[in-house]
Amino acid sequence: MLIRDIPADVHQRLKEAALRRGQSLQQFLRGELTALCERSSIEELFAELLQAHGSVSRPVNSEDVVHELHEERERRAEHLERLIVDPGR
Repeated sequence: MLIRDIPADVHQRLKEAALRRGQSLQQFLRGELTALCERSSIEELFAELLQAHGSVSRPVNSEDVVHELHEERERRAEHLERLIVDPGR
């Protein structure tokens, strides 16, 4: 993969972030891109909500969406914590 025309300030910030993690720029970017691909899109989250709860019987408001997003983030954080504690899982 080759990405051209990255602004110098962006490139520098990425290098600094990698350095803070003790990684090469390639290792850092691989991890960030992998994490990006593992996240659900808004469309996927809505599809999961509809599948879990059937058709929407009331209008969905922004508070509901924010609540569901926070719950999903908590589930993912708990999953990551379990993996860190017990990497064999």
